[in-house]
Amino acid sequence: MCSIACDVKDALRQTVVTLREGQATPGINESYQTAGRVESYVATQEIVVPKDALFGKIIDVLMNETAPPRRSIRILEPGMGPAAFTRFVLRKPFLDRFDEIHVQGADISHGMLVYAAEVIHALYQSNVDGQRITIALSSGINCVNVLDPFYGAIRSQGRRFDAVVASQFEHYCPNSHGSSLACKYREHGIPYSTKAEFRRMCHDLLEEGGVYFTLDDRFGESPEEYERICRAWDSYVVRQFTDDAVLHQLHSSNPALARNLRLTYDRQRPRQALLRVAAQAREHRREICREEIEPLSVTRRDLVALFGEENVQCMMHPSIETHPGFYLMWAFKRN
Repeated sequence: MCSIACDVKDALRQTVVTLREGQATPGINESYQTAGRVESYVATQEIVVPKDALFGKIIDVLMNETAPPRRSIRILEPGMGPAAFTRFVLRKPFLDRFDEIHVQGADISHGMLVYAAEVIHALYQSNVDGQRITIALSSGINCVNVLDPFYGAIRSQGRRFDAVVASQFEHYCPNSHGSSLACKYREHGIPYSTKAEFRRMCHDLLEEGGVYFTLDDRFGESPEEYERICRAWDSYVVRQFTDDAVLHQLHSSNPALARNLRLTYDRQRPRQALLRVAAQAREHRREICREEIEPLSVTRRDLVALFGEENVQCMMHPSIETHPGFYLMWAFKRN
């Protein structure tokens, strides 16, 4: 294991951002190890899955529904990715609410966390003034396995968190031990845990009064509903990737990706052909990234069993017409 530490200190502020690279388990998700793939992922995510409103809700809950006297907060982010949520932690008004912020992030992809470290460093330089920020990142972690040494070290040290944020991560955990994703993990000899087992671990790692957040796609309550969700998503993807204004803006930051999307989603092709391209891309992504989703009712039932019905809440994606299957759910650990 190698360790890369970036320290930024002066008289008014102090932070330590540490990135530890571990040996990734082959076969889990090797799609985002290179800088180019990570940059393409970040750019397309911002276009097709805008999450600012949902991240803003997480920030609102943490600021206003945790104990008022508390001036420090500890956050765990399994499957952290490119720090999409962490950006909101390092901005006002969150910085005004907490004097000390400790974030522990983990991901299978070293490339993702290199990108995350750069984002965090840039935000720290521009936004932080007077707070003490500690951010520890660990790559090469099999976050879908609750018995991974990463989680074992947290348990053995008796560490607990005020929040666990699973942003677009649960879909890497199989729905059950008999599901197709579980079978794939077993075929490759990859240790894994089901969604229910992962949520149980997160519940146990929370302080009393802590909050578990899960932000993800959900399967429809019926095959017909899931089909409607997929059609809405595919239509939105085609609309975004054939929009000149969207592609022009993308070209300024990632010209190669913009050119590729113009060719793939050529507006001269029939709309039905473009919808098939979007559908094939969706299914291909789920296959190579090893994704599996479940109905919203199953997620809610599981969270209610862990946290109690009165402690579970849900928020739909604000763009309900284009993202009808995308939800934020959160649950408080309260006696």
